[in-house]
Amino acid sequence: DYFPSLSLVGQYDRFDNEVFHGTEKDWRVAIEGSYPIFNGWRDDAQTDRARFRLRNARQQYQRLRREIRRDVRRVHLDIETQLNVIKTLENRVESAQENHAEITARFEEGLVDAVDVSDAITILNEAELRLASARNTLNLDRLRLKLATGTYYEDLLESEGN
Repeated sequence: DYFPSLSLVGQYDRFDNEVFHGTEKDWRVAIEGSYPIFNGWRDDAQTDRARFRLRNARQQYQRLRREIRRDVRRVHLDIETQLNVIKTLENRVESAQENHAEITARFEEGLVDAVDVSDAITILNEAELRLASARNTLNLDRLRLKLATGTYYEDLLESEGN
């Protein structure tokens, strides 16, 4: 409705008239044109609404982009931190294993009692538990990274296709 329009209209009629014993034919051809002079600023309002929706969509896109970038950075830092935590905990487990072996050897020699052996086992179990928890957190962080980058669903679909 914003631009002028031009239409070609045609009509053909045929009448069988028994009263007057004949057939009549009638045909018409017309060209119609319209030019919108005033439509209550409807077109301007529609244009303004479309511009507003476009601007709003661009803002939402930019906001989403910033959120994704922030989430990816945060998860990446979490992964780096978790890798460092795992290295530290691996050293603790190794140290706890050495301590357990040493306490066990001393116990066999009669230099320490069963409480010290029990403490060494507890320390070793706690270190291994913390290491397992840190590895689990690392796996969850890797999943969060896949979700933030949009590759999780691709991997999921790819694994279902195989």
